[in-house]
Amino acid sequence: MMLCGSMYFKKQRRARGNGVSGHKETVIPNELPLVQEVTTTLREWASIWRDLYVGDRREMFNSVRDMIYDLIEWRSQILSGTLPQDELTELKQRVTSKIDYGNKYLDLDLVVRDKDGNILDPDSTSTVSLFRAHEAASKQIEDRIQEEKVYIRHQSTPSFALFVTLKNVVCKIGEDAEVLMSLYDPVESKFISENYLVRWSSQGLVKDIDQLHNLRSVFTDLGSEDLKREKISFVCQIVRVGRMELRDNNTKKLTSGLRRPFGVAVMDVTDIITGKMDDEDKQHFIPFHCSDLTDNMSYSLFPGLWVTLKLLPGDIHQIRKDFPHLVDRSTAVARKMGFPEIIMPGDVRNDIYVTLVQGEFDKGSKSTPKNVEVTMTVYDEDGKKLENVMFPGAGDEGILEYKSVIYYQIKQPRWFETIKVAIPIEDVNRSHLRFTFRHRSSQESKDKSEKIFALSFVKLMRYDGTTLRDGEHDLIVYKAEAKKLEDSSLYLNLPATKVELEEKGLSTTGKGTHNLGNCTISKDSFQIATLVCSTKLTQNVDLLGLLKWRSNTSLLQQNLRQLMKVEGGEVVKFLQDTLDALFNIMMENSDSDTFDTLVFDSLVFIIGLIADRKFQHFNPVLETYIRKHFSATLAYTKLTKVLKNYVENAEKLTEQLLKAMKALEYIFKFIVRSRGPTQWHVQIIMEKLLRTVNRTVISMGRDSPLIVSDSSSNLPNQPREPPKTLFLLLPYSTDFLMETFIMFKDLIGKNVYPGDWVIMNMMQNKVFLRAINQYAAVLNKKFLDQTNFELQLWNNYFHLAVAYLTQESLQLENFSSDKRSKIFQKDGYQASTQGQLKDQLYQEIINFFDKGKMWEEAIVLGKELADQYENEMFDFEQLSASLRKQAQFYENIVKVIRPKPDYFAVGYYGVGFPSFLRNKMFIYRGKEYERREDFEARLLTQFPNADKMKTTTPPGEDIKTSSSQCILTTEITVKTARRGLATHRMYQFQYSRPVRKGEKDPDNEFSNMWIERTTYTTAYKLPGILRWFDVRSVSTEISPLENAMETMQLTNEKISNMVQRHLNDSNLPINPLSMLLNGIVDPAVMGGFTNYEKAFFTEKYQGDHPEDQEKLDKLKDLIAWQIPYLADGVRIHGEKVTEALRPFHDRLEACFKQLREKVEKQYGVKTLPAVDDRRGTRPRSMLRSFTMPSQQRPLSVASVNSISSDNSPSRPGSDGYDTHTERHTHTQRDTHTHTHTHTHTERQTRLFDKWGRPDRTSRMGTSR
Repeated sequence: MMLCGSMYFKKQRRARGNGVSGHKETVIPNELPLVQEVTTTLREWASIWRDLYVGDRREMFNSVRDMIYDLIEWRSQILSGTLPQDELTELKQRVTSKIDYGNKYLDLDLVVRDKDGNILDPDSTSTVSLFRAHEAASKQIEDRIQEEKVYIRHQSTPSFALFVTLKNVVCKIGEDAEVLMSLYDPVESKFISENYLVRWSSQGLVKDIDQLHNLRSVFTDLGSEDLKREKISFVCQIVRVGRMELRDNNTKKLTSGLRRPFGVAVMDVTDIITGKMDDEDKQHFIPFHCSDLTDNMSYSLFPGLWVTLKLLPGDIHQIRKDFPHLVDRSTAVARKMGFPEIIMPGDVRNDIYVTLVQGEFDKGSKSTPKNVEVTMTVYDEDGKKLENVMFPGAGDEGILEYKSVIYYQIKQPRWFETIKVAIPIEDVNRSHLRFTFRHRSSQESKDKSEKIFALSFVKLMRYDGTTLRDGEHDLIVYKAEAKKLEDSSLYLNLPATKVELEEKGLSTTGKGTHNLGNCTISKDSFQIATLVCSTKLTQNVDLLGLLKWRSNTSLLQQNLRQLMKVEGGEVVKFLQDTLDALFNIMMENSDSDTFDTLVFDSLVFIIGLIADRKFQHFNPVLETYIRKHFSATLAYTKLTKVLKNYVENAEKLTEQLLKAMKALEYIFKFIVRSRGPTQWHVQIIMEKLLRTVNRTVISMGRDSPLIVSDSSSNLPNQPREPPKTLFLLLPYSTDFLMETFIMFKDLIGKNVYPGDWVIMNMMQNKVFLRAINQYAAVLNKKFLDQTNFELQLWNNYFHLAVAYLTQESLQLENFSSDKRSKIFQKDGYQASTQGQLKDQLYQEIINFFDKGKMWEEAIVLGKELADQYENEMFDFEQLSASLRKQAQFYENIVKVIRPKPDYFAVGYYGVGFPSFLRNKMFIYRGKEYERREDFEARLLTQFPNADKMKTTTPPGEDIKTSSSQCILTTEITVKTARRGLATHRMYQFQYSRPVRKGEKDPDNEFSNMWIERTTYTTAYKLPGILRWFDVRSVSTEISPLENAMETMQLTNEKISNMVQRHLNDSNLPINPLSMLLNGIVDPAVMGGFTNYEKAFFTEKYQGDHPEDQEKLDKLKDLIAWQIPYLADGVRIHGEKVTEALRPFHDRLEACFKQLREKVEKQYGVKTLPAVDDRRGTRPRSMLRSFTMPSQQRPLSVASVNSISSDNSPSRPGSDGYDTHTERHTHTQRDTHTHTHTHTHTERQTRLFDKWGRPDRTSRMGTSR
């Protein structure tokens, strides 16, 4: 790949709407986000620029032209990939400032950016933060335009580190040495970091040979405040360890191991820290300024050290992750002497930095000032020395005692040596620092006789329980016998500092000395400085007073008020302890409300701290506390009471309410957690808080500052979806919902935010949309059935929905194309033109129709879309895709099997049923292949106490008025009057049962067999939104002759459809055709219309029923028309029959020949159109076209729909045969209404055995 100056394009398929329609290919550039923003901005400005030219607005035209040219040039520079890092950073800032200024100049939408200069992502930003960002951007936009040079690292990350590699020390000292490197502020004259310590050997190499070529350290925890320092220096001090003086060649044995100052090297690293200079490969030479050079010493001509320096963004954890090639576990970590700006959760720290500042020591009996060495140790109150708790520098292990540098014959030595003390938290209150002073001699013999001549100490914990104050401490120097100085019990009760001495009424001035017990206060002086960096130890007496509130309850109100004045850094370090104390105060005073408001305000104060950018990483700590540690079970009563008071008195308590609103999310979490996940506490919250909030908002003016605060604060602080199960469980009251709908509609109708705050408006719309959808689920679940239906509530909801859809910020037709594109990319579905919205909804509906195999409905909608594409949108690509999809649907209708579910009429009788079911009848649509027994079992699981009625006769009043539950289930058929695309959705059904009139004719049962047919009409078509609808019913009677006509017509249509399917698809299996033809033409099983002849074609019947003559002619015509269809079927069967079934076919032909001769002789010859004319056409009822006018056709063609599914493959091109569907076809319930078309399977099986059974792979459906 090339550098960032080049880019490649990747193709991404983006579906219109929700991915259910034609795909559109979009080319997305793989480039930097800022470059993409510049490209989009140029396109948008260019369109406006053209309009300015057309409108002859020359001044504005020229201004926009200059801005466009600048952006084009800067874009090219960014893409070149040749700019140094600092120039690129500066250029990016200029680009964003120019874009922001230009958008403001052209009255375009406000662009809200993060600290990096990138457009803020609302999906990953809390709503409150987004609102504040809009406020800040609006106020500071002009200032940001003027900023020419703000470095990106300063803005993008709150923490930095300086990575240092020590390459070499060019100085032959001749003794071992310590190389101590640190960061220093020369303006404030103080070190700002720990030391990085490297021990150097007398041979000129690192003492630990394992560290050779691996002398690396990272100075961490630097923040924006450090970057603002006027100057920062990198200081390297050299301390040699050996003799008192290098030039001393005395033959007497010399004292060794003395730490003596040697030299210092200083480099200004301000440009590196601020990002102006960034070259990690450059080696910097820093010369030494030596303090101990003599002519007798061997040293290099130019002593100094070589280092490389690089600024790294992030804290130590991030740096190790992002720069593993530079920083690993072996790299020394020198921390800042102080907390970073953001304290990460889990960053437990307990460091106390002790600096030996200076001292003044009397020379005593000596002629020259003493060579004073300070030894620092840590002891507990029992006099036990703590081991390995002192660290002279990063990269070195803990030591038992620390010895200072010795300044030769200096009365007032100034050390400024810093040591880190890290004591276990449980030992701090018992520990103290001990400083002993000893004169060191250059001669070993004299040095051994030198004893400790004085001592100073300081306790780490003050008398009030707080930790030793940061800053300088003037310690008292005590003198006593050396052995007594080693006994801590003799001095621990004495004052440690001169401040403590003055508090006891003793003066520290004067020439005399003071005797305190076994020790004498010396006139010598010694100063140290301390800095506590601890997440466990507080130096704040107000915070400590709250944490230990039980020790003095009279000061409790004062402590609560003082808490809100404590510096935030101290509070967040003790977050759990502070929260525990607040809730304990509240709970232990449950009978009184004295402290409730103060505790609530304190809680709001703490939540506000967590929302601050400096402490935002404590958010997970607060979440964890609420989830795992919070246990104040009655806190909700007091919290809700205070909050309710603030809301009800909003005009008086504006400031308190504003703060509470910003903390509302966590206030609610505390309230909910205090009661656990029950409906009761949610009811309380709603009744006591939310309704009060709603009413207050409704009553306020739009310009009230509380409205904006409430709108932003009540939005979820993190963009996440609330749990729907909890939402549905909320015990909503009608009044509450109505008030909420009114409030939402009011907020939507009157814009809360400025018009150019497009991101904030869209964020608000997302929240509204999510709430509207959730409320819809609640309404459907709670307020839809007849008993709980609330007309006004639904009316308010739909008014809210309309207000949402018609609000100005969603009318994309009024926006520029570029703005529409931006909104589509970011917000998608919720912001669409009406045409696009219709397109998206229709595509989604069509997709669902396709999945449900309801292709007829999909075609209807597809035609509407096609018309829109062709005549309104002129989108011929989409038109082509829509037409192709319609063609596929038509093919599916013809070729794909759709299992036809059974329909059932279900009556619920008895007052034991709910009112909406009681004594009513419904039509149910069964599941695919669901038997009646399974359906009834499913019903009875809903009503386990109900009785299943055995009869088909509707029950009388005795059952309807009884307290029992009786269910009557009847299987029904579909009634259709015509065929076409509408036949797949039904609203009329029928049930037939035989009724015999007159005496039974033993020779012909058809002559007096009437049919009682009940027609059911549903309120809505099935399938619909529900699988069942209530019905009304009408009963009619059908004569035996009409029954015969209907049966013949169904048989003929079944043959016609089977033949047509074989003409259209030569791959269909032959078995269903074989069984159909055999059941009609075989004399062994036929006799259907022979019975009709005996019953109706007699002189007696015609004489008794002269009015039926036309019907008799139609029946004869139907019999005649059956022959040409059978002829086509037999011919096709002969073309496709296998050799194994040839004997069977031969018999089939012989039987058909006999049948044909008889029928044509008695009823005439009928002729169908040529086969080629019918091939490829859609199966239909040819019979109706030739024989029967529509007004005279029978009412029921129940079997027609079964044919297309019964005898077709499960999918186009399949050779499979659905035995279950075949069973459905041949297992008719009302066997008395059917004749030769429904023959018994057993007889057909015997016939197949006679003429040769097909092999198992092509076994017919009756072999189930």
